[in-house]
Amino acid sequence: MRTLGNKIKLRRIELNMSQEELAEKIESKKSYISKLEKNKITNLHGKTIRKLAKALRVPLNFFLHEIPIDVDYDLYERITTYAEENGISVEKALQEAINALIQNSS
Repeated sequence: MRTLGNKIKLRRIELNMSQEELAEKIESKKSYISKLEKNKITNLHGKTIRKLAKALRVPLNFFLHEIPIDVDYDLYERITTYAEENGISVEKALQEAINALIQNSS
């Protein structure tokens, strides 16, 4: 299983983002990102985790669980945003998306 620092670094690189860019997005410094990626900081505040998730365009549980590398994070973000805006669960939002696809394909 990858460490928190590995996950952050791999996702940042996947997005072609520099440490400086990520630091700016989470209102921090490059040195902080460097320490995170080297696992010198492992106890993060919830607010920092939320900022990282948003900047890296990943779900919050990305930091807690092993997630397949081929997850479409943009789609996941769109579905979770839709769910939040409509006051429904992510599962219900997914079901609505599936039903819409089925209707459009027939």
